[in-house]
Amino acid sequence: MDNLPTLKSTDLYECAYYFSNNCTVKDVEIVEENRKAVCFLYMTGENLLLLQQNYFKSEAVVNLFEFRRSYNRLMNLIALAKKESKIRQGGNR
Repeated sequence: MDNLPTLKSTDLYECAYYFSNNCTVKDVEIVEENRKAVCFLYMTGENLLLLQQNYFKSEAVVNLFEFRRSYNRLMNLIALAKKESKIRQGGNR
């Protein structure tokens, strides 16, 4: 699994598309940018590069139910990561 391509994105729709097509979240990173928490999702998967090409060529096709579920799961991951980041920083946000 370590040899699979990985990409970093803040675009939740893009990542939900990958996630709904059997890619996985390798990591979630919260960084402060302009006094706001920004979430970077690191996605990995066998077909990631092909999916990325399809996404940016506006050729992405999704099952709407699966996409919605993927979107909600990623939102939950982001909320947890932001909460943990806030706790680590002593709740200064």
